[in-house]
Amino acid sequence: MGDNFRSFRNAPVSKFMTIAAGGLSLWVGATNTASRFRLLPYTQIVQYGHWWRLFTSQAFFGSTLETALGCMLLYNLRNTERIMGSRKFGSIVFITTVLASSLQLASSVMFNLPSISPGPFAMLGVGLYSFFHKIPSTSVISVAGIPFSNKVFTYSLAAHLTFSMGMSAPCPHACSRAH
Repeated sequence: MGDNFRSFRNAPVSKFMTIAAGGLSLWVGATNTASRFRLLPYTQIVQYGHWWRLFTSQAFFGSTLETALGCMLLYNLRNTERIMGSRKFGSIVFITTVLASSLQLASSVMFNLPSISPGPFAMLGVGLYSFFHKIPSTSVISVAGIPFSNKVFTYSLAAHLTFSMGMSAPCPHACSRAH
């Protein structure tokens, strides 16, 4: 199995995140159990004691489109992890997940949101922020005379993923950038 994932060399956190999010998304989609793991409104979490939903809701994507786009973006984070180092990258991912869970819960209370789109959007948000600052552009392409760096494709995927599920997806992205 190690030979099949050569592109993840020296990026174990990105490898784990990509395989786990993709695998869990496929499993949740195939077994139709997404409602058991989604983030519920605050009153239901407190009433039923489902605090674990704060973290399981960030482990899988909610649809096939989100899974495909999210896994491509998680795959792109391997270069960021190589530059930052696995320990630092993993620590940032962990802290972001904890803080984003808290902020998502708070935003669902403040704005009375019925549901928030599941997925590791907080990890993607911080990863894309690091991608913007740490990974240099390697080439420039011109479309209709307007120059774009080779990073435009990654940002296009992220924008499409952010707005693909209506207004329930931008909330986790905003929570990842709030801290």
